[in-house]
Amino acid sequence: MSATIAKLSQQKIKLEKTFTLWPQNVEELIKNPEDLQILYSMQTNRKASFGSHDKLLALQMRRKKHRDAAKQHQIEKAQKKQKYIWSVKFTNQH
Repeated sequence: MSATIAKLSQQKIKLEKTFTLWPQNVEELIKNPEDLQILYSMQTNRKASFGSHDKLLALQMRRKKHRDAAKQHQIEKAQKKQKYIWSVKFTNQH
C-alpha cells in the first residue's frame, strides 16, 4: 500500500508542474451555467455530465422519427388513394 501512496504522491507532484487548461478569469468569460458546472467539475473531480443535453437530444430524435414515420404514412396513404382513383377511372372508361 505504501507503494501506491508513493505513486500517488509522485503523480500529484507531476500534475502540479503541468500548465493550466483555462485562463485565470475563466468564471467571468463563461456565461453559460452548464459550462460553468462542467468547468467546476473539471477543476475538482472530473465527473462532468451532459445528461440533460443527452435527454433533450434523445427526445428531439424520437420526435423527428415520429414525424418522419407519420409523413411516410401520409405519402403511402396518398399513393393508395391515387391508385384507387386511377383504377376507378380506368374501369369506368372501358
